[in-house]
Amino acid sequence: MTSEDNNDCKHTCFIYLPDVWLPFDKWLCLHPKYRTVFYQTIEQLFYGNGPLAICERHYLALMAASRHGCHFLMNLHAQEYERNGGKHEWLKGLSYASEKIQNLDVLNAVLAHQPWSTNIDHLTTLTKCCSPTNWCLSELVQASVVLAQTHVLCSFVLGNGTVYPNGCASSHMAVDDQKSGNSHEIELLLECMDQLKKTKLNDVKQLGEQEMQKDFLEVQDDCSGITSTTSRAEETSLPKNTSKNNCMEKKSVQSLYTFNNRFGYIDFVKCAREGLARTHKIHEFSWEDQGYSCVDELYNEMADILDKKITLIQNLTYATMGAYSDVDTSKYRNAIWMYVQSLY
Repeated sequence: MTSEDNNDCKHTCFIYLPDVWLPFDKWLCLHPKYRTVFYQTIEQLFYGNGPLAICERHYLALMAASRHGCHFLMNLHAQEYERNGGKHEWLKGLSYASEKIQNLDVLNAVLAHQPWSTNIDHLTTLTKCCSPTNWCLSELVQASVVLAQTHVLCSFVLGNGTVYPNGCASSHMAVDDQKSGNSHEIELLLECMDQLKKTKLNDVKQLGEQEMQKDFLEVQDDCSGITSTTSRAEETSLPKNTSKNNCMEKKSVQSLYTFNNRFGYIDFVKCAREGLARTHKIHEFSWEDQGYSCVDELYNEMADILDKKITLIQNLTYATMGAYSDVDTSKYRNAIWMYVQSLY
């Protein structure tokens, strides 16, 4: 497939990608500007220059997708891994891959589920070991970008309501999900946004870390009703034509590409209440101040593309929320951005 920066869904001749990426067009053609930078990211990350072989990048993406049970991406990257010369034996499971690739399992799990707990030990374990299992910095940066971008893409795929963790597509589920976003939830969200707007910048500057955390938790509690309905729906979202045995089979495939399938997400808000977790804050580490220069030095081909993608996402809005139009969503979008920074 090919793509160009235009206002329709027709493919032209600037970005070349294999046809396995075509399903993304049904989501991305509604957002042409993001569509272009998305395909640029995929093209460079998985098919462009870099220290890692193309097949290795797809295998790492397969490992990343398996952490979230995103079988759509698992199948995609398994196909591309083999098409680009990867050893078929590796698809039997992580234990069949090279020791160097196996050593990324811990970092992959932490980045997927508890990224705020990433520390220097996770990196030195990979860069200070003996050859041939040692990771040089340029390799590790590219591998980390592949893992992180795939984790994010899993959220994008699963969040669109047509591809589920059990690997089944269900159009009626998407309709049900749309119905669950009722006007009451939208109004509650608008109230929370209004509450954020009333917070004065000077007051925020005077607050200490503990008080800001307390305020965040209070807003979190106020808005918890927004997601409660969705959460209950997700618990019973198994399509009628999917058997429990099929789900168990899918789970076993998912566990092939990790040595610790029990490691998972822990709600860092709950941990913060109990004083057990310290999340990364945007003022401690940001893309502009540290991230860009690091990637630019060690993976130059991706730095500008990621910068363009991040900038576009920060400013992407249609000023709508549910049935409401002309809504200033800047506070809401910024709140999401800050929340995601705590996770990723």
